[in-house]
Amino acid sequence: MLTVLVTRLWREDNKDYRYLVDYEIVRACISDTKGSKKKIDKIKYIKEKYKNDKLYQDLIEMGQELKNHNLVMIIRRYKKDFKNYFIALEDYKKILKNIRENLNYLNQEKLSNNSIFNPFR
Repeated sequence: MLTVLVTRLWREDNKDYRYLVDYEIVRACISDTKGSKKKIDKIKYIKEKYKNDKLYQDLIEMGQELKNHNLVMIIRRYKKDFKNYFIALEDYKKILKNIRENLNYLNQEKLSNNSIFNPFR
């Protein structure tokens, strides 16, 4: 559920996906606590904004079945993988762009115009 929700927000250019990959915020939302003093505003914002979202509600239901430690480890691993995916995607685009810029395409010529060595003539 977290993957689908975060990916949807990222594709919509919604910056809230950054809050949903923060384990402290997601843990506080799932366990329905205030969270740390630094993140109280973000937690309230996420709870209010997504209280009617079906994916968010499914995430809360699934998260309540997990232990807090397992939830935190899953979110940390997901955040790392999410970040690495986009870093790799950007690197791939840069490499592909460099290849296209630096590659000299050979002009293909018709074989009939070339003198080809044929030992059986």
